[in-house]
Amino acid sequence: MSDCSNCKRDCKYPDALWYPPRAIVYCRPQVLWYLANCESIREGKWSPEPRGSGYTDPAIRSQSIRIPARNAEMLAAEIDARLRRCGIEGKLLEYEVRLEMELSPTSWKALNYVSGWRRKTMSYSEWKSHSRYKPVGKS
Repeated sequence: MSDCSNCKRDCKYPDALWYPPRAIVYCRPQVLWYLANCESIREGKWSPEPRGSGYTDPAIRSQSIRIPARNAEMLAAEIDARLRRCGIEGKLLEYEVRLEMELSPTSWKALNYVSGWRRKTMSYSEWKSHSRYKPVGKS
């Protein structure tokens, strides 16, 4: 495992193009990945790993506590709820990511608010004006 400088966690998927459901911790790269793939995830479709496993034997069926569609629905509901709390700035963030534009300072603020392992307890406007708010950047 390598150290992910984006989310400061011991991450198996730094700079990944795909994340398995078990790896979601709502760090900035994962939120950006979700926003780029939100249409299919909102429909309950979690895409398979693009690289493949290299395993050539027939698939082994097993029962899972969560089915993949449920994982996708849970991720979509959580991030969409966080984006709604940002108001128009959350919509701007989603728009810029989906059009592959460079993020504006306003979008970076919204991304910082939406990211994190749990929802923020204060509103977005309170969080922006809070004295401990970190400056906007790609850190």
